[in-house]
Amino acid sequence: MNAVSLQNLTRVFPVPFRRERLVAVRDLSLEVPEGEVYGLLGPNGSGKSTTLKMLLGLVTPTSGTAHVFGQDSRAFAARSEVGFLPENPYFYKFLTGAETLRFYGKLCGLRGVKLEARLEQVQEVCDRVGIMARGRLLREGNLDELVSVDSQTQFVVENAPPELAAQIEALVAKSGAQLVETRRPQRTLERVFLEVTQTAENPPQS
Repeated sequence: MNAVSLQNLTRVFPVPFRRERLVAVRDLSLEVPEGEVYGLLGPNGSGKSTTLKMLLGLVTPTSGTAHVFGQDSRAFAARSEVGFLPENPYFYKFLTGAETLRFYGKLCGLRGVKLEARLEQVQEVCDRVGIMARGRLLREGNLDELVSVDSQTQFVVENAPPELAAQIEALVAKSGAQLVETRRPQRTLERVFLEVTQTAENPPQS
């Protein structure tokens, strides 16, 4: 089952004091299967917020349909399956982070073990990404496919002696391909932080 299904979704807003209309979302269709993490990206004014508001039943589509787990997004039952964090959330200063999660969880009808099983941190990763601009979905696909460079291939070799690197460069030149760059692979700052702190806490035994 699809967790989210949008079919030819369009939203047009009238411009106050003008005989004009603003098309915030234009003929948007996409599907998100249950269990998939989908990232919807785009610059300000691209239609992301309007799309989510239609999905939440907060804005009525001019045309098209939006469904959450097979239910019309305008139905109250569909909203019970959705969590929404607005652009400017408000947090009560007298509650800790854990207390805030429990508070909002109880507002959504969660209790006991089921509520606690939800406080866990989820790794931030997208299975697929859609890119919007001017109300249209311009590109969509697997994250690895979107960020990869089709015309290039990268090889990562560990403990390579200088003579091996020279042989590789010679083979590339002989084949007619072009060596764009040679560089050492980099880690994320988070990985460096974890390695340094773990080593400090667990120094090697002499």
